Amino acid sequence: MLIDIHTHLSDTRSTLNAIVNCEPNEFRPVDGQLYSVGVHPWTLGEGREVVDKQTLLRVASHPQVVAIGESGIDLLRGGVLFLQMLVFRQAVEVSEELSKPLIIHCVKAHDIIAQLRREMKPRMDWIIHGFRGKPTVAQILLQSGCSLSYGEQFNPESLAVTPLDRLYAETDTSTLSIDAIVQALSASRGVDLTQTVIDNVARLL
Repeated sequence: MLIDIHTHLSDTRSTLNAIVNCEPNEFRPVDGQLYSVGVHPWTLGEGREVVDKQTLLRVASHPQVVAIGESGIDLLRGGVLFLQMLVFRQAVEVSEELSKPLIIHCVKAHDIIAQLRREMKPRMDWIIHGFRGKPTVAQILLQSGCSLSYGEQFNPESLAVTPLDRLYAETDTSTLSIDAIVQALSASRGVDLTQTVIDNVARLL
């Protein structure tokens, strides 16, 4: 079964074949549902109390939480860079301590993310969600060891240079199904990516 690596639309459609993203203080698990839990960089600019590492660690330890995030760096929106970096580093630490992959929000910050991965040398996979960037940016992230997840909007040239074993698919906020998105990615790549995505998620989980 195809697994949607990242979605926010749990209230508007069935998501039992998806990893639903939520903030730690919003985590209310439904039986059979998979989740990712993390602190989004946008929330850091909204005056909310910052979730401490121990709270994230406690919530993310739940067996239905299969990934950490989305967390990351956004140079166009969110809290000050120092705070974003602090919270992101905490997410990396939780990802490593719980042996769960990290779903990353990255806007205009690919150099920072790539440098942090080289510096922190994580064991777990870092997945850049909703990647739309140019192939040059894709290569920087891939060379640092990150994986890329593609959604409804994507750059075909970047998709073409992404190794099959580091390729994921997602709906994020799209109303399209994950099947429709994988079909679009497959058409662009010129090969059926269904089994590739299934195998990659199975290895991840």
